[in-house]
Amino acid sequence: MFIRLAEQHRLFVQDLVMSLQALAIVLDRRGYLASCYTCDSQMNSASFMVSLGDNHLIRFLVSDYGITWTEMQDDRERAIRLA
Repeated sequence: MFIRLAEQHRLFVQDLVMSLQALAIVLDRRGYLASCYTCDSQMNSASFMVSLGDNHLIRFLVSDYGITWTEMQDDRERAIRLA
C-alpha cells in the first residue's frame, strides 16, 4: 500500500512541476517576470516565482517534502505550507 501511495505522490509532484513550468512560460509571454527552475531531470522539485507588479511576488516551492506557497507584498510576507 505504501509503495502505491509513494508512486502516486511522485506522479502528483511531477505533474505539478510540469504545470508550473507551463505557467511560467505563459506568464512570461504575457509580460510578467516569471520563472520555474527544477533541480534535476526527474522533475521531483521546483522553484516557481512570478512578479505581479510593484512589490508583489509569489513563490511556490515544490519537493518530495511538501509544497510551500509564499506571497510577498509591500514588504510583508505570508507563507502557507500546502502539503
